[in-house]
Amino acid sequence: MPRQFKNNKTDYHKCRHASRLQHLNNLRQIHFSRNPKIAAFLHEYDYVQEFGEGVDRMYKETEKAGLSAPEYKDVAFMLHAAIRNGINVVDNHAAIIKLSATEQEILDHLQNSPTLSAKEFAALLHTLQNNPT
Repeated sequence: MPRQFKNNKTDYHKCRHASRLQHLNNLRQIHFSRNPKIAAFLHEYDYVQEFGEGVDRMYKETEKAGLSAPEYKDVAFMLHAAIRNGINVVDNHAAIIKLSATEQEILDHLQNSPTLSAKEFAALLHTLQNNPT
């Protein structure tokens, strides 16, 4: 399951072939398995307590941790789940002030282009090292 880590949340993306009865507003009530045989095997051997346990567990775990409920959206048969980590970017302002000029420039660049590749990041570091501000 692909994941994207951002400064205040983690996004999960999963291909979804749900039944016609299951929608985003009833994920916790209507449990659906894409492969019922595997789900039955996992249930029979006590790997899961009940069918559809994952969605309920995400809600319970985030509530127990004091985080907001998971956010779901359905885009072209892909289920996107976002779990907020409770870090408020504004709260990190004091830590950001302590950054050097180079560190601040790197942070600004990453905030403006969050999909920066490792190669692009290496080029940015090389540029900043050769041209300190």
